[in-house]
Amino acid sequence: MTLTKEDLKELRSIVKEEVSNGIGMTEGRLNDKIETSEGRLNDKIETSEGRLNDKIETSEGRLNDKIETNFY
Repeated sequence: MTLTKEDLKELRSIVKEEVSNGIGMTEGRLNDKIETSEGRLNDKIETSEGRLNDKIETSEGRLNDKIETNFY
């Protein structure tokens, strides 16, 4: 089978379209992963800060209670 110039042009346009679609899908997936990672990272940071603050408040509360008890 011999390909004509028209056949080659059609093949090139199909390949270009498929490559464009593939790149678009890859970029979409990459962006989704980045957004998800940032979201998860932010959630973890907020949770860690929350826990840290809770622990500090609890420690200060216990320390203050002990100091008051010692003064009595």
